[in-house]
Amino acid sequence: MADFIARVEPVPGPAGNTWGRILAQVPTVFGRLAYLSRLCNAAGIYSHPALNQLVSGIAADRTLRYSHRRVFSQWIGFNLAQQKADLEQYLATSSQPVNLAFCRGIIPQAAHEVERLLYITDLEAVLESLGLEPGAAFANPDA
Repeated sequence: MADFIARVEPVPGPAGNTWGRILAQVPTVFGRLAYLSRLCNAAGIYSHPALNQLVSGIAADRTLRYSHRRVFSQWIGFNLAQQKADLEQYLATSSQPVNLAFCRGIIPQAAHEVERLLYITDLEAVLESLGLEPGAAFANPDA
């Protein structure tokens, strides 16, 4: 089922364009990943108020699921220097504490195990390079 979900295309037309503009307002890839993870409820269903007004709940879920998977793929496609720069930018503007537990919680359900391992391994290295302990919480106190 995860492979099917990963192939689902986002909604086309005005609803897809609206969603694209909403997601583009989040300035970092890591921020988009965190944002999209918050749109998924405990039952694994994605929803967003603006998108749900434009399309059915099923279409909104598919679009958000696709977006989450795509942004995750973009993040793991970055090299460590790109991940570090993106995470630094995210930390500079976010009040969300970042630690390995938080980072694990933003992985899309459809991610393959090898992708999960790559993501966690890279994040541990990036957190360490930023002088952060992977298990320690860090948040920008000024945000």
